[in-house]
Amino acid sequence: MLNTASSADPSSFPSIVGPDDTRRRRNVLSGVTPSGSLTLGNYLGALRRFVDGQSTTNGSFFVADLHALTTDHDPRTFRLLTLETATLFFAAGLDPDSATVFVQSQVRAHVDLAYLLESTAYVGELSRMIQFKDKGGRPRTRASLFTYPAWWPPTSSSTTPTRSR
Repeated sequence: MLNTASSADPSSFPSIVGPDDTRRRRNVLSGVTPSGSLTLGNYLGALRRFVDGQSTTNGSFFVADLHALTTDHDPRTFRLLTLETATLFFAAGLDPDSATVFVQSQVRAHVDLAYLLESTAYVGELSRMIQFKDKGGRPRTRASLFTYPAWWPPTSSSTTPTRSR
């Protein structure tokens, strides 16, 4: 089951000047890891918010398949869940004319950026991250779980990074 906590609340998005004016829209980036079949909770917690906010934001929504590689998985099932998750984005109502939808592994820049971010992060910073404290430090822990937080974008007034897992 996926955790769908998301701070992409459309009611908090600023209004826009006109339907074609994207300069004043808030940028929203949110991803869902394909770690299991999506549920009603995923729809209510994340997908519905994506859909509701797509006309008032510059939304980019992605299947975070690279992020999901931090845990054990069956490759065949993982590929199917990745496709299923992307399909459900559209089934929930995301309009490709209003929002950007992509599968993370299909954007080469993500891998390039990950390397650059990991090259500038310090071990001390990464070892304090709750994700690694909760799941890491055990035999067979993947190194990607340790470096995963380096991928997280910074929060600023022009972006609202949200992540659904």
